[in-house]
Amino acid sequence: MEGLPVADSTDFIAHFSILPDPRVERTKKHRLIDILFIAVGAATGAACPSAGVCRYSLNRSTDALRRSAVMLDARMLYSALVDADFLDTEAHFDPDAAARRQHQADAGAIAPTTALAAILQHIEDIRNNLSASDSIRRIRADLLAACLDAAESPGRLWTLATPTGTGKTLAMLAYALRHAATHDFQRIVVVVPYLSIIEQTARVCRSILGEACVLEHHSLSGTGPERIHTSQEDFDGDSDAYRVRQVAAENWNAPIVVTTSVQMLESLFSNRPSACRKLHRLARSVVLLDEGQTLPDHLAVPTLATLAWLAERYQTTVVFATATQPAFAHLGSARSPDRGGGATKDDRTRCG
Repeated sequence: MEGLPVADSTDFIAHFSILPDPRVERTKKHRLIDILFIAVGAATGAACPSAGVCRYSLNRSTDALRRSAVMLDARMLYSALVDADFLDTEAHFDPDAAARRQHQADAGAIAPTTALAAILQHIEDIRNNLSASDSIRRIRADLLAACLDAAESPGRLWTLATPTGTGKTLAMLAYALRHAATHDFQRIVVVVPYLSIIEQTARVCRSILGEACVLEHHSLSGTGPERIHTSQEDFDGDSDAYRVRQVAAENWNAPIVVTTSVQMLESLFSNRPSACRKLHRLARSVVLLDEGQTLPDHLAVPTLATLAWLAERYQTTVVFATATQPAFAHLGSARSPDRGGGATKDDRTRCG
């Protein structure tokens, strides 16, 4: 092979050990053509057996959906390949870390039916202690009933529009858990644009379902690369909890993920391996997009087209929740979401 040094040893591992490791530069940004090349190689090499992109016809789709479909298919393959590479490398060079990762995943596992029962009991407790008028109680009960009924449907794209104070957050979680239980989905991803809401939502989820099954992933949650520990002493005491969250955040390996719009958009569109690594976790998941009206105008069409293909191709259910639902049907997106029920508008701090 021209241009490469030849090892003296005939041993396979020794021969390739002289090649530089391209993964050393962890934050390297890749061109889309490179991602496409890797993805096609992964598909042809059977690295992702479920890849069947050509089975779906895009002839009657909009240009936005066609472009988004090609992009998302390539990124899905790339995401699966990158994550598998990281995990296999970790298992080979650091089996203790791989064992901790697996132990963490096992500890956080929770059956959707069990989680749903806990959520419904929590809602019942709130209802019993709620000092509100009969009309407010009736609205909250009707919203919950509508969400639970909709969860039985195989529909993939929904909107939820309801005023403040109707119990939207818990009703959405109840919908997601019943939907996951009914259709055998893998995880729930709650996406919100405001730090005050994300911390509140994560705190409520943890108080009901436990710490282990809820991953809070944003810039202030201690799950970024700056929290990676490098010495054995760093794993002692409180820092061990940071490491547990950081490991789960690397590839969103948790039943319930509460994250920001920034993290979600980077997972869909970033050209960095670390950001793309989480993308394949969205397949067969329920994605709850809170405050959908905050989606930036210039990102609306590509984001909606990508989410539409995510729903159709990868069986993801997406819920847009807000008190002021945007006119998605007029954005030229691939399709308009089905109409559904609610969102809450609270005092909050916008994420940067």
